[in-house]
Amino acid sequence: MKNLENFRVKELSIQEQKSIDGGFWGALFAFVVGAAIAIIGKALNN
Repeated sequence: MKNLENFRVKELSIQEQKSIDGGFWGALFAFVVGAAIAIIGKALNN
């Protein structure tokens, strides 16, 4: 962490991380989209 201080980077709080990441719903959406892409890719390869 002390190396980050040289670049004036601040560590985010949990609340800030959730607002950036989208929280639970953002993770669920990313999983569903990823699964759909994998299924479509598999179907096109057959």
